[in-house]
Amino acid sequence: MKLSFLEKIISLFNSKIAMQRAFLRTEMSGYNSGSYGKRNKNWNKTLLGPNAAFESQLNLIVARSRDLVRNNPWARSARDKIVSNIVGHGIKGNITGNAKLEKLWRDWSETTKCDINNRLDLAGIQELVCNTVVESGECLIKVIYRRSDSNLEIPIQLQILECDYIDKTRDNLTANRGRNTIKNGIEYNSLGQAVAYYLYDEHPGENLGYLNYSVNSKRVKAENIIHIFNPERSGQNRGIPWFAPVANKIKDLNEYEDTQLIRQKISACFAGFIYDNDPASALNGYEKNEDYELSDKVTPGLFEILPPNKDIKFSSPPAITGYQEYNSAILHSIAAGLNITYEMLTGDFSQVNYSSARMGKLEMKKKITRWQKNLFTANTLPRIFKWFLEAVELQNINVKKYQIKWTVPKFELVDPQKEIAAIKDEIRLGLNSPSSAIIEMGRDPEEVYSEWKKDKELFESLNLIFDCDPSKISLAGQVNQHNQNI
Repeated sequence: MKLSFLEKIISLFNSKIAMQRAFLRTEMSGYNSGSYGKRNKNWNKTLLGPNAAFESQLNLIVARSRDLVRNNPWARSARDKIVSNIVGHGIKGNITGNAKLEKLWRDWSETTKCDINNRLDLAGIQELVCNTVVESGECLIKVIYRRSDSNLEIPIQLQILECDYIDKTRDNLTANRGRNTIKNGIEYNSLGQAVAYYLYDEHPGENLGYLNYSVNSKRVKAENIIHIFNPERSGQNRGIPWFAPVANKIKDLNEYEDTQLIRQKISACFAGFIYDNDPASALNGYEKNEDYELSDKVTPGLFEILPPNKDIKFSSPPAITGYQEYNSAILHSIAAGLNITYEMLTGDFSQVNYSSARMGKLEMKKKITRWQKNLFTANTLPRIFKWFLEAVELQNINVKKYQIKWTVPKFELVDPQKEIAAIKDEIRLGLNSPSSAIIEMGRDPEEVYSEWKKDKELFESLNLIFDCDPSKISLAGQVNQHNQNI
């Protein structure tokens, strides 16, 4: 607690009075969170930087987050639904103005040629990257330049690496004659920009029992690496698993469910209890009689003849009270910590109507759009396309005079009939454009227009009129006046 000038003078004579004065002055602050008192005395506070706040705990946070995704259905469901909303069927790059470049891009990005393991296309790589970012907080994409004898038309491929590949033992070191610093396996220049990564050849969690396993890391230039994470603070250079704020709540909910299940299992083990109605018999003990030997198992259709003074009372398993309410409250808290809706997490839409579902969808759309931009369209996909262009140029192919647009998957409509009518009204009033509306539907406008032109020419060549052609059929379903002679 900082003392004022007057309080410092008072402390020379009576330190207790000075401290009490400073305490009362602090209590009169404008914000409750900035005051001292009984409510805040156990409130641990820190001014750690954006990286110091988690550096010592990052490995443990990542390990626990992965364990939740592996073993907890709510965590697995949350990760998969977040990824499916961000990536969907893939964020596509649509090239116009250069047909040759467009064909090369499609042949490379829409096939497994872009993957070093030849398993995923670019959309699948996006899904794997997003899985890793949500679960582990961050992910690396490394470009691999292939030799000319690899039989690849575009001689580059992408390798997805988990954050474990970063050699965190290279810490508090200097490089490039002291002009650069190495922090947690990443080398930075004087401006704080990453210039290199120190990466293991293999995942440090694999092959630990083999003698030929190497624990040495190699320096890889940052221009060959894309480091993907969603920063939450300025200056943050590593990603935090998205489950970090809710990991304890998910674990507590899982233990609560297990406890309730065990309680019911134990109760179900006791089918009934045998009582002795004769106090004397109970004190002296019941002597076994072969004519009245009680069975120790209950089977269907059983008739049990009881000895004299014996009675059986069947057990009543305890009822579960408050389970649904507690479960719902915790899941609401988990959904809030993950920045998703309760309905998205649980699939429970029993408490929503059209209006609330639409409001939740609009709020969720803002977050998904932000994640799509931060993780992919602002940096990752343009960097990948830049690597692709550099490889194309090596083949002496013209890469000028082109445009590329990144089209994200569409958001499914809550009520298509109402929402499409609203979109149509926006276009007719000039509040929106057809191209913008098509992009919101996850399509490329030029591709849609090209398909329309092709279909229209086919209809006219076959002298066909369809209701979908507004130039032939009016909105009311009538043939337009200038087309009545057709």
